[in-house]
Amino acid sequence: AAETAGGSSSSSAPAPGPSTGLSAERLQAKIAGAVGPFDVLAITFGHTLELDFVSAVVALDVLSRHPQRTQVERDMRLAKLVFDLNWMLHGGRRSFRSRDLAKCAMAYASLGLGTPSMMFCIGAEVGKRVQDFKPSELVTVLLAFALANIRDMRAIEAMSAELTRRLDQCSPKEVGEFAWALALLRCRERPALAAISDAAGSALRDFPSVALVRVFWSLDALGQHATGAMLLRRAVEVFPDAPRRAVDAHELLAAACVAGAAPDAWQDSFDASVLRPLAASLACLAGGAALAASELRALAATAPHLGAVHTARALRSLGVAATSGSG
Repeated sequence: AAETAGGSSSSSAPAPGPSTGLSAERLQAKIAGAVGPFDVLAITFGHTLELDFVSAVVALDVLSRHPQRTQVERDMRLAKLVFDLNWMLHGGRRSFRSRDLAKCAMAYASLGLGTPSMMFCIGAEVGKRVQDFKPSELVTVLLAFALANIRDMRAIEAMSAELTRRLDQCSPKEVGEFAWALALLRCRERPALAAISDAAGSALRDFPSVALVRVFWSLDALGQHATGAMLLRRAVEVFPDAPRRAVDAHELLAAACVAGAAPDAWQDSFDASVLRPLAASLACLAGGAALAASELRALAATAPHLGAVHTARALRSLGVAATSGSG
């Protein structure tokens, strides 16, 4: 073969042409627009070479939010996606954006994945630059650790301390989630609990029912009984119309009644709207009747914290004696 002036052979391979793969932005848009979880996995598997960390996180996030996500739990393409993410995180040579780490952590918890090393890697990244994270991102990561039951105490303590320092930048919803995460992790961080209690107490009217009740139950679960009881008493005074707001205040109504801090009018409303329907449904089940899962979920949602004493009292009105014990 003839040689060129530079000494290279004219039969050498041609220079590579433009890439036929998708750009990261187009790949992420394609993943976000996928119809179902199998489509998401087909896209990630078909574009393995172009799959970067952000695109993989987008895929995991989309999967975790899809109502049919349980259908792909045993799909090997999901296992490969998780493996790829784990490998990228373990590399430690990349710079990960804080929002992507937060998304990855919550997707892990939502999907119930069984590779805790991924979360420990995320914890290590958070620990190295916790001040670079927004408070909302720290709450998301901390709650993900709690929901996944992963006690990486170095990361948890770092996030808790930073959130305590910047709690004034958190929304009421985020304050409630911070408290809930500490309770799930059984993390008795006194400075954090004091700050959470002060934040809820000073802006009680701004707190939605769910966030306020999460703060109360978290304080109670972590041994701050007097502080939680005081907060609940103030909430009863500030929201006297809670029994009439069954749609957006049922959590507060249930918490006050179960904790014994509710006025008679609240207790009557709780009995009528929650306990009696729930007891009637349980009696139907005991009698062999079938109940739709949607009906059971609706009943459970109205009283997420139902005490044994209240259940026994409601059943008594149906002629059922409820007992409890260690046997």
